[in-house]
Amino acid sequence: MYEGRASRFRPVGLLVWCAVLASSLFALWFWLSTASQPLVDQYEFRQTQTALTAFHLFRNGNGLLNYETPVLGKPWSIPFEFPTFQLAAYSLQKISALDLTSAGRLTSIGFALACLAISIAILRQFSISRIGIVVFALLYLSSPIYLYWSRTFMIESTALLFSLAALYLYWASRRQDDWRGRKSLSILTALLICLTMALLTKATTALPVFLLILIDQAYVMGAATLRRTHSVDRHRILPRGGMVLTILLLSFLVLKGWTTHADALKDLNPIARFLTSQRLASWNFGDFHQRHSGDLWIGVFSQRMLTPNGSIPIAILLTLGIIRPHPSSQSRYLLLCCMGLALAPLLIFTNLHIVHTYYQYANEIYLLLAIAVASDALSGSGRRSWNLLLGICLTLIIISFYGTFFGSYYRDAQLKDNAASVAGRYIRNITNPAEAILVFGDDWNSAMAFHSQRRALTYPNWAASDDGIKKDDLLANPADFIGPLKLGAIASRWKKIPAEKVLMACGGAASPNPHAEGDWLIYSCRSGTAAGALQDVSSEAKP
Repeated sequence: MYEGRASRFRPVGLLVWCAVLASSLFALWFWLSTASQPLVDQYEFRQTQTALTAFHLFRNGNGLLNYETPVLGKPWSIPFEFPTFQLAAYSLQKISALDLTSAGRLTSIGFALACLAISIAILRQFSISRIGIVVFALLYLSSPIYLYWSRTFMIESTALLFSLAALYLYWASRRQDDWRGRKSLSILTALLICLTMALLTKATTALPVFLLILIDQAYVMGAATLRRTHSVDRHRILPRGGMVLTILLLSFLVLKGWTTHADALKDLNPIARFLTSQRLASWNFGDFHQRHSGDLWIGVFSQRMLTPNGSIPIAILLTLGIIRPHPSSQSRYLLLCCMGLALAPLLIFTNLHIVHTYYQYANEIYLLLAIAVASDALSGSGRRSWNLLLGICLTLIIISFYGTFFGSYYRDAQLKDNAASVAGRYIRNITNPAEAILVFGDDWNSAMAFHSQRRALTYPNWAASDDGIKKDDLLANPADFIGPLKLGAIASRWKKIPAEKVLMACGGAASPNPHAEGDWLIYSCRSGTAAGALQDVSSEAKP
């Protein structure tokens, strides 16, 4: 049925190749042209938190295990993920003439391109034809999720790369006949490294891959044990499976050790103790109602992942890809695995996916891989009508992808400033690096701390709970929360702070009137500092 597929439908393949070239050029232009954009675009909260970590990496001799993110007061270390991406961005900045923001964005882009390469390698592992590979490349390079978030100062592409590499290596290990051979042992060693790094970099991205490997390997070993498999095959499958299970156990233990260490550091901070893994569990996983809600399946799956006008053509391709004959059972296996990896994160980390629009970076790629496998099956069917349907569906998907991108993302990538960045640079001018700042009215957003390049206690919304820290306690005794550092300024969003409380916090020396910058009011802890002291803060060099 699949003979002559490469030549019979060459016009369709040529059209797709042209589309890939155009989408590649646009993606590279967009990524590079916005690589120096300040961190003022979507999810400034998360981008500046990552950048703040990279900025302070190795500054106080804390190293990677106790790295600082100075946004919640002393002690300044509140680790979440292992700083793999932050270390890469920091290193690129040090060896180049780039500022940190550009270095971080380019690092993210580099990992995103590596994700494209390893995904193509996975498709080749399963003998997916060239048409399937170029379809995947086209979808990946035009996806609004990967177009936008691949150039943000975030860990998403790094965690995804290690997760994809772990998948590739696992499937490569299954193809090895001699589990004791040098090549097989090298593959398994690389699998241990990549899976461990994926879990450490971002557990929510790697966990579905971890579970797929566990379930698949358990099935393979169970089938070899229960069925009348040839003894030679059993002696090959069972020892190799034991090694894979050992790798899973070791990587999980490393993750557990890191989580325990990170939680212990957070417990040292009276505010950050609310961010331990145990306290955040319900927030991360969500509740049962969310798993069958419209917020998840319409808001996240249909609107964000499939895109509003792409839902129907994607559903058609995936349905036909499942029911139509495939060149091999392995390609159908790949399609089903990718569908599982696309849906599993939504069911595991439901609340995170509903709340955060960038979380689909971790699983959208598997949906695109599944579409590529389905396209491969349709293009090789030998029927002109199926190829016509494939072309129509792909055209509609690409139009929907770009429509969503230009409607929801493109303009934000052009922003050059916002009130927080200008206010942060103002604070940088009226304080010195040895001083800390207090920030109110912006939850625990790292934007002010990053743009000012100062250690900060950004008072979070949840800090005033029954067993938490009250705002008045913070203003009355700032030294209890920022240590020996002198307080340099207080920033408040929307609300004024009574003069007597500002004077109390600043030790009696404070500017009589706050400086207004957009919705921010900035109180200097230096008496006589005039409001509007900077003549041109917008031209200040950015971190």
